[in-house]
Amino acid sequence: MGDVYCGVAARAPFATPVALKLLRDEAAVSGAAARLQREQQILERLDHPHVAKVLGGGVGADGLPYLVMELIVGLPIDVYCQRNKLSISQRLRLFEALARVVHDVHGQGVVHADLKPSNVLVTRDGQPKLVDFGIAEVAAASRPVDRADAPPQPLALTLAYASPEQVQGGALSPASDLYSLGVLMYGMLAGVGPYGASLHLDAEALADAVCEREPVPPSRAVLDGAGAKARRLAQRLRGDLDAIVLTALRKLPEARYGSAARLADDVRRHLARRPVSVRPLAWVGHGAGWLAQHCGVLVGKALSGRACPGFPSP
Repeated sequence: MGDVYCGVAARAPFATPVALKLLRDEAAVSGAAARLQREQQILERLDHPHVAKVLGGGVGADGLPYLVMELIVGLPIDVYCQRNKLSISQRLRLFEALARVVHDVHGQGVVHADLKPSNVLVTRDGQPKLVDFGIAEVAAASRPVDRADAPPQPLALTLAYASPEQVQGGALSPASDLYSLGVLMYGMLAGVGPYGASLHLDAEALADAVCEREPVPPSRAVLDGAGAKARRLAQRLRGDLDAIVLTALRKLPEARYGSAARLADDVRRHLARRPVSVRPLAWVGHGAGWLAQHCGVLVGKALSGRACPGFPSP
């Protein structure tokens, strides 16, 4: 939709570094200008230390709108995990913190709708920050978003992290973000996406998989790697972590966790070696009715995301 640049707010007392989001010429024609204004309105209603703050906005001399935001210095969450060689437990603690931020955002009536590694930046002190609310929607926690009420736009979701209802162009709710959190957690633990890395090269095949195929448990996905390290990692993921991830990835929104806080609570229980609220193998059969209820897949301009490469330490 646009480009983001680092800049300096020259009128601020101490020349504050900022992030400047500018639209491309062709983006303004496609309705993205209305979307940028909507993003500013959404950010202005959010008050959270882990969400990038909006500092202002306006229209430039070229007639195109712009948005000035807090500059977040950090790494995408997958890159942060890889560069710092985080263990599974460390990754889980980071993910729990992220899930609680997402829950707070939902509590303020906003669905992010584009959770992916590049939109979760981790600062030097290990704090996750949410950025880019460009396709976010306003909704009550218990009421799905009617997409017809949103400004018209091309399909701008990131297909590899989108929920089945997003791919179908259906109503969004906090459960849509829960699915994306499930994809993020899968990648953080297994180093690959839930439907195989090769599918990211084929948008139609990936969309079909998101809507119709049950994901392989993370513990099985890591066994594609050879050696004792892969087997140890599979053993670490088998059971509770498989169940937690696959519950978040259920096809039907109502079959997922009831909130991001409940997902975070199960992660905390696992870390504390306490029983989690979902059972291993609880995902079997929950996607069987999806294809019967929803025919056809809406495939538009979609970008596939990255999954963190390599195996984390158990």
